[in-house]
Amino acid sequence: MEQQFKKNDTDKNMQYALANVMRIGVWLATATIVLGGVVFLYSKANPKVLFDVFKPQDTTYISVPTILNGLTIGDGLAIVQLGVLLLIFMPIIRVIFAVVSFLKEKDYLYVTIGTLVLLIIFLSSHFEGVH
Repeated sequence: MEQQFKKNDTDKNMQYALANVMRIGVWLATATIVLGGVVFLYSKANPKVLFDVFKPQDTTYISVPTILNGLTIGDGLAIVQLGVLLLIFMPIIRVIFAVVSFLKEKDYLYVTIGTLVLLIIFLSSHFEGVH
């Protein structure tokens, strides 16, 4: 009976830690996006807008290295993209926490499933045509 309480305490501690990590991550991503928006709007104050010519939006920051390069020069769009990346990583962090939690509980079926999910995410982000 005592061991059951320890298992529940460990599980609750893991859930609290995960909730705090997720909460802090979402707030950090939100603050990063807002900061990037402010920097972007401040740097692009009073631009001349031509409504008769359509120009597609610049797709400079579509990879992590280009985002990091944009951060070194303080570009607002790169800061916004960093915030979006942080939001994208939150579910991945959730899966990592789940795998660690299942590993502590010695539930190897769910460890395998979680690891497969992480592998699919990794492969789909690094190789086109995997998904």
